[in-house]
Amino acid sequence: MVMGRITVWVGSKIYEELKKQNINVSREVRLFLKKMLEERGVKIDEPEVVIRVKCVFCENEFETSSITQAKCPKCGKTFRIYTKKYGSRIREIVKGSREELFKLYYRMKGKENAQNIG
Repeated sequence: MVMGRITVWVGSKIYEELKKQNINVSREVRLFLKKMLEERGVKIDEPEVVIRVKCVFCENEFETSSITQAKCPKCGKTFRIYTKKYGSRIREIVKGSREELFKLYYRMKGKENAQNIG
């Protein structure tokens, strides 16, 4: 998965008003761009599952669609989401269900016909 980051200068007055209104600018811009691309005939695939994980190094919580490894946006370190010793580092499933998460995990691990998932 490739992620892009865009910096937009909006000015201090607009920035302060957005903070007061508690508006998630990233989400709003993403939705606007997705709608614009769909109007032009470009189909954007959404991830099946989005999870909130906690970084083991700096304890920052963030969302990711990766289910094997994650890179913390705050400290930049990569860690495994599932480990044999410490178990899962998932805090919450933001999009999708637990069953979809397990199906995706087993599909990535090459265990298509796994029994008793969940």
